[in-house]
Amino acid sequence: MNNLRHASPARIRGLCAALVLACAGIDHAAADSDVRAQANATKAAMIYNFARFATWPEGRFSRRDAPLTVCVDPAEPLAGALASIDGQRIDQRSLVVRRTAKIDENCQVAFVSAASASEAYLASLAARGVLTVGETPNFTQAGAIQLVTIGRQVRFAINQRVALAAGVHLSSNLLRLAVSVR
Repeated sequence: MNNLRHASPARIRGLCAALVLACAGIDHAAADSDVRAQANATKAAMIYNFARFATWPEGRFSRRDAPLTVCVDPAEPLAGALASIDGQRIDQRSLVVRRTAKIDENCQVAFVSAASASEAYLASLAARGVLTVGETPNFTQAGAIQLVTIGRQVRFAINQRVALAAGVHLSSNLLRLAVSVR
C-alpha cells in the first residue's frame, strides 16, 4: 500500500484500468459459462422433444412400458444437461439417459459426439434402429438430426431418410419446425 501512496496518478489510473479489465474478463468467462449451460439445457430439452415426436416400431421395445433410452458418451459436455431429462415420461414410457461410450441397439436415441460421427458409424447405428442426433457440421449427411446454432438460437435440421432407415417415423409437427429437411 505504501507504494501506491507515492505512485503517480497515471500509474494509479493504469492499475485501476488493469483491475477493471481483469474483472471484466471474469464476468465474460462467467457469462460464457452461463450461455453454454443454457444452450446445453436447450439442447437437452430438444432431444427430449425429438423422442416425444418420434415413433419406433413396436418390436423395437421388449414391452409396451419399456423405457426409451437416450445414450450419450460420458465425456460429452452435453451429458450433464441430459441428466435433467432422465426420468421424464413419454406416453407410457419413462425416458432413461444412459452415459456410455458404447452406443448400441439398447439405445433408441443417441447423441453422437464429433469424434464418433463417421458416416460408417452413423449408418451402423441407423441399421440397429437408433435415432442419431449430433451437432457436427454436415451431421445430416449420415445422421438423422443435427443441432444447429444460428445466432443465439439452437435449431435443428433433419435427414428424414436416415430416420426412416432406423425405422423411426418423425412427426410432421417436428418436420415443420426444422430449418431444413432432407
